[in-house]
Amino acid sequence: MNLRKNKYTDLWQKCSHEAIKYVYSLKVNDSWQFKISNIADEPVAIASATAALLLRFLNSLDLLSSEDKNEWLKYLNSFQNEDGLFVDEKDLCQTQEQPLWALLAHRTRHICWAIEALGGHLSKPINYVTPYANSEFIKRWLDELWNETWPGGIWAAGNWIMDIAIMLDMEYRHFNNQKAFEAIHGLIDELNKKQDIETGYWFDKNDDLRCAMAGSMHLYPIYWAYNRNVNFLDKIIDKTLALQQSDGLFDYNVGSGGSQCLDYDAIFILSNGYYLLPAKRKKIESCCQKVLNSIMVNHNSDGSFSDSRQNIIRHWATKAAIYNANGGSLWDTYARLMTIAMCIKIVTGYKPVHTNTKNLFEIWYGCR
Repeated sequence: MNLRKNKYTDLWQKCSHEAIKYVYSLKVNDSWQFKISNIADEPVAIASATAALLLRFLNSLDLLSSEDKNEWLKYLNSFQNEDGLFVDEKDLCQTQEQPLWALLAHRTRHICWAIEALGGHLSKPINYVTPYANSEFIKRWLDELWNETWPGGIWAAGNWIMDIAIMLDMEYRHFNNQKAFEAIHGLIDELNKKQDIETGYWFDKNDDLRCAMAGSMHLYPIYWAYNRNVNFLDKIIDKTLALQQSDGLFDYNVGSGGSQCLDYDAIFILSNGYYLLPAKRKKIESCCQKVLNSIMVNHNSDGSFSDSRQNIIRHWATKAAIYNANGGSLWDTYARLMTIAMCIKIVTGYKPVHTNTKNLFEIWYGCR
């Protein structure tokens, strides 16, 4: 065990050091603006937010002066509109079919977390989410969602629901909005009614298990952040374990490096299950070892991590957030490193990072 621990300690230190250099390679001039990848033409706010999240995760933000952090915060806060949403005019040309509010809410989610990572506070309340701070409105909204067929299925809709929950969470924690707190619990109550009892996932009409897992992963941390039990967790863990492919990863394709999203989503679920369901630990540990054996194929020479080894141009929802699937991006690097950190902790007991559970993506131990 000590040899294995030392192996992964060394691996983590190497990956962290190289990733920090990669982040700063995307910084534009003497500013706190960043590009999302090496092939992006211009900086966007979502890239700056992701850079902050990644550097905090790697314990590098503490090296910045208070003046630098304040300048970075000033830049991020400049994108907040009067309705509380964060809008970057350079980042509005969408590449996927979704409502504009969903794009803006998704960007707002990450920028809010980045502001907290930098030690800041929201300068304005998120008034956009005020109608959702009402249990009847939440119920109607979810019912309407479930009566639609969503482009991207629950994988997309799970993100939308998470975005609303996070904006309510920010309203509660930053502005002591008790109605927002109550609305989150109301949201969870309604989700319980729509959860599939055979799998513990949520489904749209045309979703397969892999899509349902990815969408559902965005809903579970809402429960854990607010000390609510996730129903059917034993079934969720079994179904998620069964999605692991012969190459050790979780993508639809086998042998192409997996998918940063599907790999992270699955391990996020299993990491929380590891601490909540001791009977599942041996199987989860075996799964995580297989992931560690395979995932480093996505480590690039510039210190970044890629989504996969497929040579495909992709976009993080907009034309400005362009990257190559095998070329690395800020978000791919953050997600891959989170996946590796979770697996290292489970396999060796070594905890390579201190998570920030205000960020729901860093809730790994069954509670905030």
